[in-house]
Amino acid sequence: DGIVALDRSWCQKCWVCSMCDVLLGRGTFRKHDGGAVCEGCYAAHVLEKCTACGVGVEKRVTSDALPGKVWHRECFKCSACSEVLEESFHHKEASLFCTTCYEAHFSPKCGRCSKPVVRDGIVALDRSWCQKCWVCSMCDVLLGRGTFRKHDGGAVCEGCYAAHVLEKCTACGVGVEKRVTSDALPGKVWHRECFKCSACSEVLEESFHHKEASLFCTTCYEAHFSPKCGRCSKPVVRDGIVALD
Repeated sequence: DGIVALDRSWCQKCWVCSMCDVLLGRGTFRKHDGGAVCEGCYAAHVLEKCTACGVGVEKRVTSDALPGKVWHRECFKCSACSEVLEESFHHKEASLFCTTCYEAHFSPKCGRCSKPVVRDGIVALDRSWCQKCWVCSMCDVLLGRGTFRKHDGGAVCEGCYAAHVLEKCTACGVGVEKRVTSDALPGKVWHRECFKCSACSEVLEESFHHKEASLFCTTCYEAHFSPKCGRCSKPVVRDGIVALD
């Protein structure tokens, strides 16, 4: 009744687990470090432990994304919905997630609809947005990946920004980005190219005159508004004489 194993013969009382000395009899055993180990010790002390359940893993699942971690096939599952994972998965530290659950739990939320923003979302104004929710806060036109303006904490399309946010040019009525102002006409703004003489259209520099909101260069102002000479009818400017009314 001797035992033949590991290329040697053994008395039954000597054929024991090399770790716990339990009699192995004629049952199964595992070879380890040149000796025989019972199934219990092999699972407890030899096999790597499953990251999920802590039990020794015989047929292990590994991932390059989490080096040093092993799982039973049935333990390699989503931490949220318990779906067994295939090749595609996500992780948060050592917790595994299917794509649906990962996006639901960890994707940034849309600044408008509060749903998870995944695939081709927009990041702007320190928040994330679904493409269909990334719209002008005034007219709801889709902004896409084009330019926009920030206004009152929201995004505004170029059209609405010009129409509703920018001050209007006194001359042409269009919104003014880089404006010209004058202390002589407070509250009025112009485009640089609109700040011109109402008579000759010369773009004005620092020196100008005005009649109400109409601007004039010195030459045109004198021609139109200076008093006329009582004899020659030409405009009287600089050093004229006032006499006989």
